[in-house]
Amino acid sequence: MKKISGLIMMFLFTASIAAAGEIYGTIRHQNRPVVGARVEITVAGQSRTTTTDSYGAYKSFVNAEGKGTIRVHFKNKALVHEIYSYADSKRYNFQIVGSSTDLRLRRD
Repeated sequence: MKKISGLIMMFLFTASIAAAGEIYGTIRHQNRPVVGARVEITVAGQSRTTTTDSYGAYKSFVNAEGKGTIRVHFKNKALVHEIYSYADSKRYNFQIVGSSTDLRLRRD
């Protein structure tokens, strides 16, 4: 009985780690979609990379839950913002704001 309950607990723990959700949203600059930007999402030391489409939209599945970062590569700069990954999907829409020398991500 102990062996079966141990296996069940191990399965549930493994499933919760491997079944984190999707991170998705849009990247905009001056109210226009940012097309073709490389987007890196890092959670628990695991990184996923995607590219924005013609609407400035991106999406990526992550394998871990918890605190992480999104890094958007725009005009030779890497703009970083803190995010959180959950078991369910989470939307993060961003505007790129600031002057050309001081660009940053602002969450919509």
